[in-house]
Amino acid sequence: MHQSQLVGCTSCVVYDRDVRDDDTIMTLPDPPRDLIGGIGAGDFWRIGNQIAGLTMATAGLEPDDRVLDVGCGLGRVALPLSRFLDQRGSYDGFDTSREYIEWCRSALPFDSARFRFHHFSILSSHYNEQGSIAPESFTFPWPDDSFTLAVAVSLFTHLSPSAATNYLREIARTLRPAGRMFASFYVLDEQSQRVAEGGTTDPRFTERIEEGMIGDAANPDAAVAFGAEWLAGALESAGMVFDAFYPGRWRQQPVISHQDIVIAHKP
Repeated sequence: MHQSQLVGCTSCVVYDRDVRDDDTIMTLPDPPRDLIGGIGAGDFWRIGNQIAGLTMATAGLEPDDRVLDVGCGLGRVALPLSRFLDQRGSYDGFDTSREYIEWCRSALPFDSARFRFHHFSILSSHYNEQGSIAPESFTFPWPDDSFTLAVAVSLFTHLSPSAATNYLREIARTLRPAGRMFASFYVLDEQSQRVAEGGTTDPRFTERIEEGMIGDAANPDAAVAFGAEWLAGALESAGMVFDAFYPGRWRQQPVISHQDIVIAHKP
């Protein structure tokens, strides 16, 4: 995958946490501490702004996009999108954590006709050990050609190869022709493989699998890295066309995004 650099994207979208509801202005709360631990460190809403800005810069986010947020977590991307998308645009986010989705529905005062949060109890060794739906066979509950943009941040970094293959196919199926995908991965290429073998990546990867590496054999979905050639083949098999690759800080490079970013589209 040919590498590109992201420059100046953190300021593409800058919104504060104030939301107007009729004549009332309210400041969105931070998610509860017992929930935010599963999302990762850092300023929750600032990172959401940054992701939206990166999506604008790399995947051409537009005000009329119909966005699918795959693995939406606590909705940190939904806030900037609620300001950016106009009445033609919409947002659907889903996650395997019921607690995440319940918090999004109760704490985020967005237009429920256009901003919708969905819970599906998908099995995950890291997020939902009691899940009843196998990620390898999960069918997204939307018709073909439903969305113009799919966002998947910190999703494929927690999926097995077979689950990732299925999710890529479902993203491609539910995207309209020319629809784009903005997704983050840990990609093992020559540079990152060398760093991973040295034990200095963040997170660390200690176990080899045929398709790449994982961080913990006892919790295989905690951190998953895919080989670059395997990922290129999975994208092609799903019917997606690779557009751009941006390396992340996890591989000890001084760049904006922590995880690698992959941009692709449905022809």
